Amino acid sequence: MIPPHRHPPNFTLMTFRFIPGLISFFALSLAARAAELPPGVFVDIDARNTAPASDAPGPFFTDNPADPGFTKGPLWRKRPGFGFDAAKNREVFEKDANEGVGDALPLVTTVTGLKPGARHGVYVAFLSIPTQGWQVKAGLSPDKLETFTRTRPAGRVIDLGLSAERDSNRHQYLGYIGEVTVPDDGVLRLYSDDGDGVSTDWAARTWLEGFHLAAPREGATTAPATIAAEKPAVVAKPAPAVRPAPQTPSAALPAGAVRIAPDGAWTWFNDERAIVHQGSIYSGYVLADGRYGVTRYDFADGKSSHMVISTDASRQQDDHNNPSLTVLPDGRILALYSKHIAGNQFYQRTSLVPRPSSDADWGPEIARPTPAATTYANTYRLYGEANRIYNFHRCINFNPTLTVSDDLGATWQPSRQFIGSGSGRTRPYIRLVSDHEKRIDLTYTDGHPRDVENSLYHLYYSGGALRRSDGSVIKPISAIPLDHDAGERGSVIYQYNDAPWGAGQGPDDWIPTGRAWNWDVQYDPAGRPVVAFQVQRDNLGWSNDRIYYYYARWTGSAWQKRFIAHAGRPLYAAEDDYGGGMAIDPQDPRVVYISSNAADPFKLSETTDVPLRPRNRYEIWRGFTADGGLTFTWTQLTVDSEADNLRPIVPENHGRTECVLWFYGNYRSYTNYAAQIAGRIGKPLPPPVLAVTPAPAKAAPTPVPAAPKAPAPADGQQMRNPVRR
Repeated sequence: MIPPHRHPPNFTLMTFRFIPGLISFFALSLAARAAELPPGVFVDIDARNTAPASDAPGPFFTDNPADPGFTKGPLWRKRPGFGFDAAKNREVFEKDANEGVGDALPLVTTVTGLKPGARHGVYVAFLSIPTQGWQVKAGLSPDKLETFTRTRPAGRVIDLGLSAERDSNRHQYLGYIGEVTVPDDGVLRLYSDDGDGVSTDWAARTWLEGFHLAAPREGATTAPATIAAEKPAVVAKPAPAVRPAPQTPSAALPAGAVRIAPDGAWTWFNDERAIVHQGSIYSGYVLADGRYGVTRYDFADGKSSHMVISTDASRQQDDHNNPSLTVLPDGRILALYSKHIAGNQFYQRTSLVPRPSSDADWGPEIARPTPAATTYANTYRLYGEANRIYNFHRCINFNPTLTVSDDLGATWQPSRQFIGSGSGRTRPYIRLVSDHEKRIDLTYTDGHPRDVENSLYHLYYSGGALRRSDGSVIKPISAIPLDHDAGERGSVIYQYNDAPWGAGQGPDDWIPTGRAWNWDVQYDPAGRPVVAFQVQRDNLGWSNDRIYYYYARWTGSAWQKRFIAHAGRPLYAAEDDYGGGMAIDPQDPRVVYISSNAADPFKLSETTDVPLRPRNRYEIWRGFTADGGLTFTWTQLTVDSEADNLRPIVPENHGRTECVLWFYGNYRSYTNYAAQIAGRIGKPLPPPVLAVTPAPAKAAPTPVPAAPKAPAPADGQQMRNPVRR
């Protein structure tokens, strides 16, 4: 957090009331001397609170002045060590200078935590040499941007004088944009862009610093020397990068749903995202402002307790960063999380008590160094291996990586590459499940479906080795990485194929040019894996792209797969492989949940003409198969929703007739969403009735020593589907 702007010693803050006849006096005063920063809130823009106003993927800047994205493209250049004194001259964002002449990405800056109904005068903060025409565009809406220089618009620019960097020749300027009233959610979105500078001497460059919120101006046409206020200026803590999007719907949740958390979303490559532990659901997610949250939802009274586990060091506005939750033997919860390709570390926090309900119930955040930038966290504790914890994440060579702890997270062994593929940009995606005793299963792809003609594979770890679905050993885990490019691979679930179907073939076999991506993997009562995945027919353009949902299971000798539903269109154009989501109920893997915006998700005879629902809305369905996944019956759970219902998950060992969570709201991208965590919570299942055959009468037994008690998993992370063990 940047310290508050402070007035010089012995400075007396004077309050002026604006009188039209004095406007020229104030203009002359500004010309004669530098003004003070008006009391208010200074917003220093950076990657946490600012993003492209378009659907362009972030980040919006580069640190490298030779980056073609800056010299030939729309990226801004971040220049550290320059800027406003109020922001400690931390950094500015430059365009139209130093070979980076061209049109920059328009930006939106999100300011949170403001008082609803408060009125603010909004200024854009920029720098210029007083003899040149450096410029910036800014406004309160993306389609109404004005150009500001040190002299125009006339009477609306304040000169704060030289910036404090050594040998600076640049002045700090505030351009008055206008007045705004803070809406009910306490959030303002402010817009900026570079000017139209094209001169080769860069005399019309843009050096953008941020925004300033102060008291509204009372009809003046020139900027005042001082603005009426009683309190000194403070500088706002930067909010995360959020592009403009409709606010989270204020209307009721879909019928039958309960609110788990009022703000949050997640990706599907971190688990366990939700666990059932000591009578409550604990669910992790990323809030819209970039903090990482955990909510405890109590089954007994339906009340939620919301906690934030991230700090300023780990915070990043990106749904890839939701925490993975693991129960330790003493009942405390270990949370692991990472930023999205932003730092060589992952983070961990451990609850101080078995049932955390407040921020104070968590120990300190610890950063664990890794050999490369880390994304995702998937943690599994095997009590059959003396409680060793396995963390699967993306790190070395941009590939799946394994980091292990043998002391419940107190220390971690050096990270090791788990799967080896490509030379730094190929990224196989993994989804995992564990029996929490001695086995971990995963499905994985060749890479990202937009980059690679993806097939889908399965393998599992058990007894110190990586094994194919039939149990045959691929290699010892001590010898990882698995050399995928050289053919060291698991069993094929779905094989990519660009050939048209022949006689007797169809979508149950493959989608021509369809690329796979994995959603979920669970166990059936016999301990065999069951898989949910999608296939997308590629390169049709987002409006015509369609995604197809599949259910597969290992029969004991082969993989049986079926096309079970249409997912509809991908969520948005920049990520045209993002489907609405799938989840298998780990308690009963005959049950699957899907999110789809197809008008008729179950018209399986058609794969090319797939119309969408009105308003393209994503709804949730529950499917049940009584024949091992060959056919399903479906029940629609959300109907005519005001917003989208996305990425359902089902926590293991929930013990309910139904227990599914998802996020409900408006989702424009993985850094731009306004959603809440919703769920459907059924009634408790009756305890299982065990048939007992009376033993024949015996003589009194001879006492024998008791057998040693086998280690048991902690409450909340029991052995999965215990009926099969």
